[in-house]
Amino acid sequence: MYFRSVKFEHIEIQSSQLDELFEFYTDRVGLKGRKDGLGFNIELPHGGILRFTQSKQPWYYHFAFNIPENKIEAALAFVRSFAEPIIESETNSEIVDFLSWNAHATYFSDPAGNIVELIARHDLNNSSNAPFSAADLLEVSELGFPCRNVKESFHHLHQELGVQNFRF
Repeated sequence: MYFRSVKFEHIEIQSSQLDELFEFYTDRVGLKGRKDGLGFNIELPHGGILRFTQSKQPWYYHFAFNIPENKIEAALAFVRSFAEPIIESETNSEIVDFLSWNAHATYFSDPAGNIVELIARHDLNNSSNAPFSAADLLEVSELGFPCRNVKESFHHLHQELGVQNFRF
């Protein structure tokens, strides 16, 4: 199930690989992190928390960071400095062009197998001329998580939180 085009203030996801993820996001990606007895928080440069907590079983998620709308090429070079970009199978490209969203994105996997996206949404007024860095991971704007019954899970989220259905 996916939620798109929002700004999440606090996301908590589970992983069985906390040590590897903490090192990856702090030492390699360059984000600020803080451990506690139950997991760790990644503090996003422009607000928001991405929290990882311990799980005995592996979980897999997808999440996207908005980046400045003019920096997709720089974002790809940034990703190459710490991970292997995922190649889109239809175009054989490391950058995906979302025409209907007026956006470009690049993807990579973290050590736990989460699919992470850096997306430049060209309709956002957030251009920047500074060199690309972890500070350009503006906020988490998409979240996909595992569920057994998508329709039932969506109905619950719609009723409880008012989440709307997203169509491509």
